[in-house]
Amino acid sequence: MPDVGFPVRVDNVLLELASQRATGCLTLTEPEGEQSSVWFRDGLVYAVSVPGRRPLLGVRLMSSGALTPEALAEALEVQRTELQGWRLGELLVHLQFVDRAVVESFVTEQVRDQVADLLHWEIAESKFRNGKRTRQDVAPPIEVTDLLSLAGERDARWAEIVPFIGGADGVPVLSTSSDAASDVVLGPYDWALLCKVDGARTIADLADDCGFTVFEAGMVVVGLLDAGLVEIENLASGPEAVEMWIEDSDDDAPTDEEVGDAVAKVAAALNDINLGPTVASPFSPRPVVHDVYAAPAPATGSSTTDDTPRRSPFVAEPVVEEALADVVSLADEREARDGAEAERIENGRLEAERAEAELIENQRIEAERVEAERVEAERVENERVENERLEAERVENERLEAERVEAERVENERLETERTNAERVAAEEAARVEDAWAVAERLAAQQAENARLEHERLEAERLERMAADAAARAEAERREQERLAALEAARIEAERLAAEEAERIEAERIEAERIEAERVEAERIEAERIEAERVEAERVEAERIENERIEAERIENERIENERVENERLEAERVENERLEAERVEAE
Repeated sequence: MPDVGFPVRVDNVLLELASQRATGCLTLTEPEGEQSSVWFRDGLVYAVSVPGRRPLLGVRLMSSGALTPEALAEALEVQRTELQGWRLGELLVHLQFVDRAVVESFVTEQVRDQVADLLHWEIAESKFRNGKRTRQDVAPPIEVTDLLSLAGERDARWAEIVPFIGGADGVPVLSTSSDAASDVVLGPYDWALLCKVDGARTIADLADDCGFTVFEAGMVVVGLLDAGLVEIENLASGPEAVEMWIEDSDDDAPTDEEVGDAVAKVAAALNDINLGPTVASPFSPRPVVHDVYAAPAPATGSSTTDDTPRRSPFVAEPVVEEALADVVSLADEREARDGAEAERIENGRLEAERAEAELIENQRIEAERVEAERVEAERVENERVENERLEAERVENERLEAERVEAERVENERLETERTNAERVAAEEAARVEDAWAVAERLAAQQAENARLEHERLEAERLERMAADAAARAEAERREQERLAALEAARIEAERLAAEEAERIEAERIEAERIEAERVEAERIEAERIEAERVEAERVEAERIENERIEAERIENERIENERVENERLEAERVENERLEAERVEAE
């Protein structure tokens, strides 16, 4: 089937492939990019994958008590180690943990649920890969027409019960009404959901926790609403909901025929929750002994007042078809129960004890399921963390390598900058020393000039102060020598500091070059080691291949030699037989 670039109808695509008796995988894509897959074999659907919340088979089986947590953990371990690729359903049947019919019922219901969701998709692209297969679960393939028909019926039934349960986001709470009946018989799936009603979980959450589809969970909640055991938070339920349903359906009071039609319609919905004609549903109608809303049917054409109780739209009709006028009233039913009051109380006590035991058992099973899910989640999380760690190490190594290259570049730039600065500082220092030397020479010249002038003045006064002049001249000469010596020492110190700075810069450059040379040498050695290891590995591999070739040639030569020897032996036997046959003929 070619790709299409415009929205298509899912049912048309499915029917087209069914009419072609196609075998392969149909991939459907939403405008947002979500993808679903439908696998066909000879035009029949045997597997579906649609994104969204889906019930878990293990949770479903543990909720019903058909599978223990230990058996589920063992099956999951076998699936992980020995029988990888097997689906959990076929593995449970293979290990004889559950009956095949139970798993078939679940898988069939899951396929129907996913197809029902898929029919509401807007398809932007469809692609069919001819011959592509996936592993089939235990359920047999299903006709496309049956799936589409059942999906339509399911949508219609869901629309009928949504006003009473508030949809998938409705929150059931335990009923505190005194109208709840005490003689209700509940099945394992009813108990599984009822034990998890906490006033916080929605119907969708309860479906996930029990392993139901949202549709199945909604139908179970309908039964519990009818029994008066639960209510829907912020939504009218029980008798009030029934009266609202009756008032909203028609302004006038319903006739007997209308009431009968409504009861029959809801009874049919309750009798066919699993949508399969051949697989028994775990949600089939339970025997309900009570009828809190039952009342004598009004005469045809008569109106019903607001305080007249009406039959619940959730209660299935009895197996024996009776006219509404023959239904026993509450007064007659109460009078019939008076004689068995003690028995009812005893039964109620036993039922309460059984319910308490089942509640404890369900809580234990729930705890074990949560633990199994936790262990599985930890394993998946550990794998994810390990993968993330490896990816992080790879990214970190790349980052470190980039930082090393960048650090080398920055270090080279820094060394170059320091070398330039050192040269500039040395030049400035040399200029400063030169300036200092020029200043010293200028001062010396000026002082010499001053001394000459002073000498001439003193010479003019020499006759008067010869002794004092000689002493002053000697002192001036000494001081001048000391000053010149100080200037020379300052020049020498400046030259020494400049030389030390230049030596330090040169040493740093040599050290940097040495470090770089060592790094290059280490990388060369590492590369040579890796290359040597690779050459050694190639040599070992070549030797292994050569040995295998020699061994194969030896085996082939032995085989040829054995065949030659065998042929020679056969030829000798044939010649000997011919000789013997000739001798025998000659003798005869």
